[in-house]
Amino acid sequence: MSTPPSSPDLNPIENVWATLKDHLKRKVKPKTKVELVNGIKDFWENLTAVDCAK
Repeated sequence: MSTPPSSPDLNPIENVWATLKDHLKRKVKPKTKVELVNGIKDFWENLTAVDCAK
């Protein structure tokens, strides 16, 4: 089954990106490049299959 690339309901990575952005804005609030990179690493290290299925 082919899925449209712009459909977030059918393209799970779009939901992951939205969750990452929310994590950075609400929890990390990076002020430097190092804080941004560390916040992204923290998010990816704690991402679960359940999170991806949301």
